[in-house]
Amino acid sequence: MVKKIRGSSRSKLKLPSSHVIIVRAALWRRILAFLVDFMIMQLVIIRAFDSIFAKVSAAGATFSEISVYLEANPAIYSQINWAIICIGILTIAYFVIMQYRFRQTLGMMMFNIKIESLNKEIGIMQLIVSNLMLLPVFPFLLLWIIDPIYSIFNKNSQRLTQKVVGLYVSEELQTGFNYEK
Repeated sequence: MVKKIRGSSRSKLKLPSSHVIIVRAALWRRILAFLVDFMIMQLVIIRAFDSIFAKVSAAGATFSEISVYLEANPAIYSQINWAIICIGILTIAYFVIMQYRFRQTLGMMMFNIKIESLNKEIGIMQLIVSNLMLLPVFPFLLLWIIDPIYSIFNKNSQRLTQKVVGLYVSEELQTGFNYEK
């Protein structure tokens, strides 16, 4: 897709007009944007549940020690399960609301990339399905492996869940000269 930007009629120079070309976003931009969003989630959402996770980390360092501790304390086990579910729901809400409202998350804004739809309109269900990999429960945990591998081997760097719902991530490239005042 190409958008033509016209220059000022007062300009005395006859420079070529500027064009903005919308292309699929580079995989490295998408990865870095996701890492920024992940850090935001760590600071804002996961940090709110620190007191619950601190109970488990005090129990021991090994998996077997933690397992024994949780078996002996079913109330803490239940709290941790609810915390994980809440973290997943809040994370999906962040991604869905930001992508629906602005077509990008804060990380995507930093790297100038946007979510686009092949069907011209982005629906909430498309965004929910596209972000199911963020739920930290089985079977969605499988998407943590499947989605990145699929995007690496896909010529458009599109994740599997995005392909299923008809979404892709784009960036704008500017060509020519932008001489507007």
